[in-house]
Amino acid sequence: IYRTGAKSIPGGGQDSHLQGAEYHALGVVRTKPGRGDPTLSVSCSDKLAKWYHLGIQGALLSLLLVHPIYLSSFTIANGTPFDEKSLLRALYGRFGEDAERAVIGRSSINFSFAKDVSKRPCPASIVWFKCSTG
Repeated sequence: IYRTGAKSIPGGGQDSHLQGAEYHALGVVRTKPGRGDPTLSVSCSDKLAKWYHLGIQGALLSLLLVHPIYLSSFTIANGTPFDEKSLLRALYGRFGEDAERAVIGRSSINFSFAKDVSKRPCPASIVWFKCSTG
């Protein structure tokens, strides 16, 4: 079982903190501590659902494209933690049975950038921001 560091919001549903898969409660609103505005800090499953249903183009490309770029499949690399039921719940659980379904596949190739205790994230980032001059 992998822990994400996300914390349940005060006043909402709370995790049971039991052993194993029963540690987290399903459907609980969470934020990541130490991040910016909590309303902008969403869970990984929320991001996947957003990208799947709204497109992966982002703000910059949406200015240049006529139509959104939609995902038609997800490929899960070998050696990564994966639960198909959880992925299906994340992608379609809040959108009903009529939601378009992506093809979900598994690769036999290991993900070369999988979490490794000897690796550290880069502290640099690139940010694009459009502002009005008015």
